[in-house]
Amino acid sequence: MDYTFIEEMYDALQGESFRGFALSGVENLFDEGKKCAILYKEVYDAARRLEERLGVEPYDEDIEKIITALTDIQKEMCFQMYICGARFGLK
Repeated sequence: MDYTFIEEMYDALQGESFRGFALSGVENLFDEGKKCAILYKEVYDAARRLEERLGVEPYDEDIEKIITALTDIQKEMCFQMYICGARFGLK
């Protein structure tokens, strides 16, 4: 399985294109008004409120670490789901 292609697809789903192109037919799930964009804003807003309640500086290291770790977990799960779908999808 070409891991680079999976990364490109994952990036395209997030509206990111670090290699200078977008994949045809892959929509940005974070476009304004889409579910991922709404959920991401909720997480962002909740983190800022939590920092305010705790009296810590914006972008508290521990809060950012939690968000980053959850994002990394989600990315790994997405990659594995793609690989499993490619492997078993036609069976």
